[in-house]
Amino acid sequence: GETIGIDVKVDETGGLVARLANMPEAGPLHLSLDGDGPLSAWRARLDLDIGNLVKGNVDLDLAYSQTPSIDLVAEIVPAEDTVPPEIDDIVGERLHLALQAAHPAPQQVELKTLSLTSRALTVDGSGKASLDDNIVEGTITARMDDLDRLSGIAGTPLGGALRLTLDAVGTFVDPTLQVDVDGSSLSGADFLVQTAEGRFDVSFLAPLDAGFEGVDVKGGLTVEGMQQGGEPLRPEDALTLAVKAHVPLEGEARIEQLDIVGETVDLSTRAVLAMPSLAGTARIEGHVESLGELMQALGPMAPPELALHGSLELTADATIGDEAKEIEADIRLTGSQIRGLPEGADPLLGSSPSLATRVTFVQGEAVRVDGLKLDAAALSMDGGASLGLDSGQALDGEVNLAIPALAAFSGIAKQELAGRADATVMLAGSLGQPKAEAKARVQDLQAAGQDFDEIRLDATASGPADNLAG
Repeated sequence: GETIGIDVKVDETGGLVARLANMPEAGPLHLSLDGDGPLSAWRARLDLDIGNLVKGNVDLDLAYSQTPSIDLVAEIVPAEDTVPPEIDDIVGERLHLALQAAHPAPQQVELKTLSLTSRALTVDGSGKASLDDNIVEGTITARMDDLDRLSGIAGTPLGGALRLTLDAVGTFVDPTLQVDVDGSSLSGADFLVQTAEGRFDVSFLAPLDAGFEGVDVKGGLTVEGMQQGGEPLRPEDALTLAVKAHVPLEGEARIEQLDIVGETVDLSTRAVLAMPSLAGTARIEGHVESLGELMQALGPMAPPELALHGSLELTADATIGDEAKEIEADIRLTGSQIRGLPEGADPLLGSSPSLATRVTFVQGEAVRVDGLKLDAAALSMDGGASLGLDSGQALDGEVNLAIPALAAFSGIAKQELAGRADATVMLAGSLGQPKAEAKARVQDLQAAGQDFDEIRLDATASGPADNLAG
């Protein structure tokens, strides 16, 4: 007949574990294994005690037959005062694991139960797969009912509850994963999100037996009740994210959709990037349909004298270098039907002002603004500037302003004006010790009943940034 059993007992008086694990606090090792029955119906109990470190036990039912199965229950109990507080907040007094799995028929595998329980985390799962039918299905749910338990390891106060559910469907070698996110009262630092709900579908770019080559991702997430400092986050306290992306480990990655939609502001991003270098192109589009609604949403953050109306469009076309060490972006901001500026300033900008520029970022070297151009009804501006990103933080730039008709400023000046003006501002020095030089000229000025052929103004300022003198 078949007999296996197996009984093992180990008692070590101290020092072995301490030397092997380089943990001098480790005490004596005690281990016992009590097994009974043949392999087709083997039951065993394992008890482990490492003084001053950990205790544990495992109950195992193993059936090694034509339809093998395993039933395992394990418990790990860390010794008091030996686990760092941030780890103790996660593990707690004990870590419990339960696993039931079987091979009920040829080419079939079934995970009946998977359960992991600690102070901060609960994981439950089940699933099955058939190689003959090339079908897989399963679910794993991870639940954290009190995210404050993760505050220590995160290094910042956290709060709320979060549940992640992973469903696997499709074929055994090429499954699709559905990830559901459900969070409530999520907090971190000074921020709070009342609810967060979303789903993401993830499919692999290659069969699992060929190795991981990347994923396709599609899905969305909605967050509501966002707060900062106990107040609703302005201008948006609710946002919806939609994403669709093709992300290989190597080759061309495509962000086909990355949209963030709120009540007053919409942002959309598209990109094509070479992996893994990240070199490529990206386009960002932003839209504010109603500046009036945006001002209302800003609440006390909006300047009280502003009653803006109209809409805004933002576009940014970026070229990205290897590892994103150099980024060049052409940015354009355009207004439509703009009105509501204070003190009669509407005629200055007009209803359709536009601002365009090129921004270049070179990691560790500089950020530059070139080709700055503002087109408005009564004034125009052009120029550029640069700031060093090394220790010197060198500052350089020139901005030119032209006002062809001072009459547009009559409302602000509360008197009739005529003439034209231009000005130039030049920047030098460094961010900590800037130097500025301004030159202005007014020609054919008519104001306060007086005529002036020409007025010139030259001014300079330099010194510490918080105490300029000139």
